[in-house]
Amino acid sequence: MGDKNDRRDSVRNMAAAAGGPGGNPGAPSGAQVPAVESPCQGVCVVGFLDQRCHGCGRTIEQIQNWLSYSEQQRKTIMQTIKERSGGR
Repeated sequence: MGDKNDRRDSVRNMAAAAGGPGGNPGAPSGAQVPAVESPCQGVCVVGFLDQRCHGCGRTIEQIQNWLSYSEQQRKTIMQTIKERSGGR
C-alpha cells in the first residue's frame, strides 16, 4: 500500500513543480498567480507517440517552461489544447 501512496505523492510533487495543483514553486514569494493558471490535472503521464501529457495535453517543453511563458503564450497553448480536445 505504501507504493501507491508514494506514487501519488510523486505525481503531486511533479504537478506542483509544473505550476499545477499543489502550488507554484517557480514564482517568487508573494508573487501573484499567473492570469492563465496551469492546466495541470496531477496526471503526469506523457504518451510515447504524441509526446503530450495525458492529463493536461501539454508537451514536456510546455510543462517545463509554463511559468516563464507570457500570458499570451499560455492563452495560445490553452486554446490549442481546447481545440485538440474538441472543446472540452
